[in-house]
Amino acid sequence: IFFRRHEMGKQPRRTFIVGGNWKCNGTKASIEALVAEWNKGADLSNADVEVVIAPPAVYCDYTRSVLRADFQMMVQNVWVGKGGAYTGEMSADMVCDFGFGWAMTGHSERRSLPALRESDETIAEKTKYCLEKGLSVMFCIGETLQERESGQCDAVNQRQLKALQSVIMKRDWARIVVAYEPVWAIGTGVSCPPEKAQETHKSIRDYLRSTEGDQVADSVRIVYGGSVSPANCEALSKCPDIDGFLVGGASLKPDFLKVIDSYKLANTSEWPSAVEDAGVRRRTSSCAVMRPRYEAQGGRKDGTWGTICKDRYLRGREVVNASPPSQPLFLLGFMWGRRGHMFPAVAHFLVVAFFANQSSFGGWGGRQGMPLGWLSRVMGLARQRGRGALSMRGGPCTIAIAEVYLWHGSLNMCARPACLLTAVQFMGSLAV
Repeated sequence: IFFRRHEMGKQPRRTFIVGGNWKCNGTKASIEALVAEWNKGADLSNADVEVVIAPPAVYCDYTRSVLRADFQMMVQNVWVGKGGAYTGEMSADMVCDFGFGWAMTGHSERRSLPALRESDETIAEKTKYCLEKGLSVMFCIGETLQERESGQCDAVNQRQLKALQSVIMKRDWARIVVAYEPVWAIGTGVSCPPEKAQETHKSIRDYLRSTEGDQVADSVRIVYGGSVSPANCEALSKCPDIDGFLVGGASLKPDFLKVIDSYKLANTSEWPSAVEDAGVRRRTSSCAVMRPRYEAQGGRKDGTWGTICKDRYLRGREVVNASPPSQPLFLLGFMWGRRGHMFPAVAHFLVVAFFANQSSFGGWGGRQGMPLGWLSRVMGLARQRGRGALSMRGGPCTIAIAEVYLWHGSLNMCARPACLLTAVQFMGSLAV
């Protein structure tokens, strides 16, 4: 009741996803041979990766009949709405009826080929209808070479996203994967350099953060598509804002499995060199200031610190100087204060502020005896005074201490067991 989980700048883990887009390629014989090779690979049912294959519509059912069970099926295109007198089209209702769970919309070839030229609005309506029918959607965006050279990359991506945002609800983002495809890199063999791909992916995520909020921005998966191959997938997968791939030509080969296996490297590099070389802005000034102090006080050089700074690097959040969530408990104390007990409210605020300061990196590891001594005294005082002004049955001081311990336990994996145990002990004193 009293503890509100505080966001410490650590983003939720996004499941890596790899899509294979066969486009207008394949025969029954080639599909059978390809899938036979894929089926020899390790089972991915319990792996932290999703694989979705999009054959030509006419081969979808056959592909599913021979494809391994841990790969999902996706259609390359759907009609804009419900079925009817639309010769040659396929509705989302039919896709659902066939048992497929995914649809692709907005691929650059459908946006740009002269015979098609689907508009942003048409693609957005297709996506909306797919979502209404329960399908997950791989929504493709991307700029042409001319648009990139003229500095319109972000503007184009945002324009295409805005069209979708205008017709869907915020909750729909849970079933949308954004596929960024630099049109000039698709099928050309020229892949976008990792630093440029990361820069664009981060811009897309920042745009979603500014328009949809942190929850959507941190959870939505943004995959890269553009001449992805076994040769470049490892470097791309290490970029913090790249959550997978939409693969074209390479998905028609047995070594597509190597692209899938790159999920094992996703976000494993502490400081991606490609991003550093690109000079991507890192809001880590406090890390630079606090690191010497942290290490001088016995902090590990390659454990907690690396994790904390990496989180700040990825999201630009204030972590080093973050404080526990004192507002709800302080307000509770203030309510007690309105009843003639202002001291508990002030006490809660001061306890949180004091121990939060002590919990700055190195505080718990290097000087842990001092906080524990103080905490023992406060808990003993709370038990001795019962309903006294300081404790009020464990009161704001005890709750505040438990709050600090829970906060710090969620921050430092090594300190977590002791912190959580101590927090439970202090909360237990409320029953005194």
